[in-house]
Amino acid sequence: MKTVKAVRKIPPIYRLIALLLFLTGVLVFCKGEPYLKVFDEDQKSYEMTFLQEGQYQFEITYVGFQPGDRIWIYSDYLTDEQNQIGVTLSETVVPEYAGIVALPVTLSEGVYHIRVVNDSEVGYFAEGQVQSVRLQNWDHYYVAGILFLISFCILFAGYRHYFEKYPIQWLLVGMGVLASIPLFSDFLYLGDDSPFHLARLEGIYQSLRAGEFPVRINVVQNEGYGDISASMYPSFFLLPFVALRFFRVSLMLCFKTLLMAINIATALVSYYSFRKLLHSHIMAMWGCILYTFSAYRLINVYLRCAVGEALAMVFLPLLLWGTCEVLWGDRKKWYVLALGMTCMLQSHVLSTEICALFMLAELVIWLICSSKKELFGRIVQGLKAIGLTILLNAGFLVPFIFYSTQDLQCFHMANTVGRYPSYFSQMFTMFMSAVGDSIHPGSTKGEMPLSVGFVLLAGAVLFCVNQAGRRESDSSEGKLGRRCLGYGILGLILSSWLFPWNKLLQNEWFEQITSTLQFSWRFLGIASLFLCVVTAVAIETTTERMRKYVKIIAMVLVICGTGYYFDMLCQQRDTLSDKMEIEGINHSDSMYMYYISDKFEPWHLTLSRKEAAVGGSNMTNVTVSDYVKRGTKISVTISNPTNAEELLVFPQCYYPGYVVRVDGEPVETKICEVPVRMIACDLPEQTAHITVEYEGPWFFRAGDAVTVLTAAGLAVAVLWKRKKAKAYT
Repeated sequence: MKTVKAVRKIPPIYRLIALLLFLTGVLVFCKGEPYLKVFDEDQKSYEMTFLQEGQYQFEITYVGFQPGDRIWIYSDYLTDEQNQIGVTLSETVVPEYAGIVALPVTLSEGVYHIRVVNDSEVGYFAEGQVQSVRLQNWDHYYVAGILFLISFCILFAGYRHYFEKYPIQWLLVGMGVLASIPLFSDFLYLGDDSPFHLARLEGIYQSLRAGEFPVRINVVQNEGYGDISASMYPSFFLLPFVALRFFRVSLMLCFKTLLMAINIATALVSYYSFRKLLHSHIMAMWGCILYTFSAYRLINVYLRCAVGEALAMVFLPLLLWGTCEVLWGDRKKWYVLALGMTCMLQSHVLSTEICALFMLAELVIWLICSSKKELFGRIVQGLKAIGLTILLNAGFLVPFIFYSTQDLQCFHMANTVGRYPSYFSQMFTMFMSAVGDSIHPGSTKGEMPLSVGFVLLAGAVLFCVNQAGRRESDSSEGKLGRRCLGYGILGLILSSWLFPWNKLLQNEWFEQITSTLQFSWRFLGIASLFLCVVTAVAIETTTERMRKYVKIIAMVLVICGTGYYFDMLCQQRDTLSDKMEIEGINHSDSMYMYYISDKFEPWHLTLSRKEAAVGGSNMTNVTVSDYVKRGTKISVTISNPTNAEELLVFPQCYYPGYVVRVDGEPVETKICEVPVRMIACDLPEQTAHITVEYEGPWFFRAGDAVTVLTAAGLAVAVLWKRKKAKAYT
C-alpha cells in the first residue's frame, strides 16, 4: 500500500517519460547482435581495414575455380615470431568449380589490413561475409543501462520533487542533449578532424591496456610506428571516455559520448559562469542558450570535429569569469582563474594561447584604469592563480615544452594564418551548410561555414541601440557588455580579410609566434563568447514594452539556425557505420609531430611494411625469434653467430625517451635516418634478448609527481577549509 501511495506522488508526466525511456532501453538491450560485414559481389579479393580481437567466421562463395586452388586470409601488417611480415590467419583448398567455404579466424589482438585472396587464374568471389562468433561490443548494454538509469532518476526526482527544487540544472542538461541530436544514430558523421581524434582515443586505450601510464606515445598512429600526439595534445579530459573501452564499448560510441558530454558541460559551465559575471539568472540563461547553440561552436563539434577547440569552448566562460574576478571583482576568488586556466590548458593549447592575448589586453586596460591601491593585491592574486596552474599542469607542461624544443615538422611549416581569412558576409550567416573546406580569399564558393551566427549580429546592434538610448549607462552589465563588444569586434577583425596578417608576417618574430595558428578564423571562437554576453545583456536591457518580442525573435533565430544546420548535417555529411572500421583508424595528422627531414615529404608516411619488422642492411646470418610488440614495448631474441657488425633497426619512430636493453642491461640508443628517424642499436654478439620500451626522461616523472602532490595538497586544503567552516557554524 505504501508503494502505491509513493507511485501516486510522482506526477503522471514523469511516469510517462520514464516508461518511454525504459521501453526504449528494453528495445536497445535486445538489439545486440554479432558483428557482420557483407562484402561486395563478384570480386577477385576482399579487404578489411581492421578486425578487433575475437573469433570470426568467413563465408565465401566462389565461382570459376579449379579443384586444388587455394583461398586464404592473411594480414601484411602482422609480424610473426620469426620477424616475418605477413601472417596467414586461415586457409583452405577448394574441392570443386564453385561452392561455399567457411574459414574460421581467431585473433588474440586487433589486426589491420586483412585480405581474403585466392590463387585461381580465372576464379572470383561471388559473395562473401564475415561474422563474429560472439558479441564484439557491448554498446547495447551500455546505452540500455544509461536509459534505465535516466528513467529511474526521473522517477526518483519526481517523487522527491527535484524538478521543482532544481529546475535550472535539469533544463541545462536538456539543452546539452538537444545540442546532441545529430549523435542519435547508429553511424558517425565524419568531421574534418574526426579520424585524428578517434586515433587519439584508441591510442590511449591501447597504451593503457599495455600497462603504460601516463601515455606519452600514441602507438596506433603513423601506421603503428608511434607519434607523440599524446604528449603534445592534452588528454586528461579524454580519459573517462577511454575508460569505456575497457567495458567493451565501441570506439564510435565512446566518441559520441565524448561529444555529448562536451555539449552538456558547455551548457552547465556557461550558465554558472555567466550568472556570476552578470549577476542575473535571466541574462545567464540567455547567454547559456546563445553560447550552447552558437554557430561556431556547433561547427567545431560536428563539421570540423575539432575536439580540442570544442573542449576549450566549454571553459571559455569560466576563464572569462575568473579573469574578471581577479582584475575587477572579488580578488579572493583567484582560484576561479586558476581553474579556468587549468581546464583550458588541459583542453587545447592553441586556444589557451589565443585567450592569453585577450587576457593580456584586459590586463593593460586594468593597469590604466584601476585603482593604484589595489594594484599590488590583485597582482599577487593573479600570480597565485598562474603559479597554481603551472604546478597542477606540470605533468603535461614538462613533456610538452621538452618536445617543443625538438626539430619537429610543425615548427617548419609555412605560416598560413594570412591565407584563410573570412568575410563579414560569412561571419553572420544564419543558415549554414555542413560541407566545404577553408579556401583562399577571393571567393566563398565551396567554403566551410565560418560564422558566429546572425543572432549575435542582431544582439550586438540591439546592445548599441539600448546603450545609446540610455542616459545612465554605467551599470555593471553595461560596462561588461561594452568591453565584451569591443573584444568581440576585435575577434571578428582578427579573423577577417581586413586584418593585415601578410604585412605583419614580414616580421620574423611575428611569423614565428603565429606559425601554429594556421587559420585566422580561429578567433571566431572567442568572438562568439564575447558576443553571447553582449546579446544576453542586450535582450534583458531592452525596454519592458519590447522585451517580450525581442525574446521571441531571438529564440526563433536560434531554433531556425540550429535546426537548419542539423538538417544539413543529416543530408550533406559523409558517414561511417562500420564500428570495426572506425576502430582501425590510425590517422597521424600528416606527420606534424615528427622530425624535419629531407628524406621524405612532410605530408606522407612512406615507411614500407614489405620488409622485416626488425632488421638492418645486412641480416644474412642473423636470425630473429620470439618477436612480440605490445604498446611501445618490443621484445625479440637475436642470434648473431658470426658476430657481424650491424645496426639493428626497430619499427618505431625515434623520440627521446626510448630505452634499449640487451639481456636486461641498457645500451646506447641509436638513430637510423632511413627512411625516417627510427630507433636502433648495435647488433649484439652471439645470442641476446633485446627489449625496446618508452620510459621518458626522468624529469617527465618529476613533472608528474609535482602535479600529483599539488592536486593532493589542494584537495586536503579544500577539505580542511570546509571542516573549519563547519566548526565555526
